[in-house]
Amino acid sequence: MPARLLAEWIAFSKLEPFGPPADFIRSGIVASQIYNVNRMKESQPVAHAKDYLPTDMVEELPLDDDTLGERNAEAFRAAGEAQERMRRG
Repeated sequence: MPARLLAEWIAFSKLEPFGPPADFIRSGIVASQIYNVNRMKESQPVAHAKDYLPTDMVEELPLDDDTLGERNAEAFRAAGEAQERMRRG
């Protein structure tokens, strides 16, 4: 692979992460959403995506609750809109 192409892929991966770290984050988002949707109000506190990541990743990646919270909120909005469309038929 030419050095230029490698540099382009590295730059692209910073814009649109891919591979195992990104997969772990996506899985963490899904797991936290499933937990939060099904929890009782009296149960454990709200879960965050980083709660489901390997410990070493949480320390390595610059994950903050604002970024992950925005992604969770977007996913919840999309799910709510899909449910509403299904109800309307």
